[in-house]
Amino acid sequence: MAEWKVDAKARQVIAPDGRVFPAEWMNDRWRVDFPLSEPTKVNSSRSTFDIKSVDEAQKQWDKALDEGVELLRLAGTMCFGNDWIMPMANLLQVNRTSIHRWVTKERPLTVDHPVWPDVINAVGKVQHDAQNKADALKQFYKNLKTILKQADTFESGRHAGGSVAD
Repeated sequence: MAEWKVDAKARQVIAPDGRVFPAEWMNDRWRVDFPLSEPTKVNSSRSTFDIKSVDEAQKQWDKALDEGVELLRLAGTMCFGNDWIMPMANLLQVNRTSIHRWVTKERPLTVDHPVWPDVINAVGKVQHDAQNKADALKQFYKNLKTILKQADTFESGRHAGGSVAD
């Protein structure tokens, strides 16, 4: 049996028989208008669908939205910690209000939203910067260890003033 498909980019739902229904974002969720002829059925020119199928299409819209929000939240917290919205907005070159509206589901953010290539590039940049910082910290650690070993040969005790328990 064919399934309902969601095309968030085109803002439409595709029925199992291929009919396309437009969708719009209203009141924090997708709204899809289907022609109703009786309370329990949705009619198309080719076949009739149960309301359960329509509900399944709505659930798929909602799931796509939830996945987008969770992916963005995960990317943000992995890169910047709990206060990730502002640095992520800076990297994506978008207003932090836009990110806030996606996260609070005031505006739709599905996994096929055009912002995702920028998110991928932002995460890659943060990963690259983190790797550079890790390499620099590793080198600093080696240098610090070498310097302190050399200093230890000239002075005894835990610090330059000698042993604490004299």
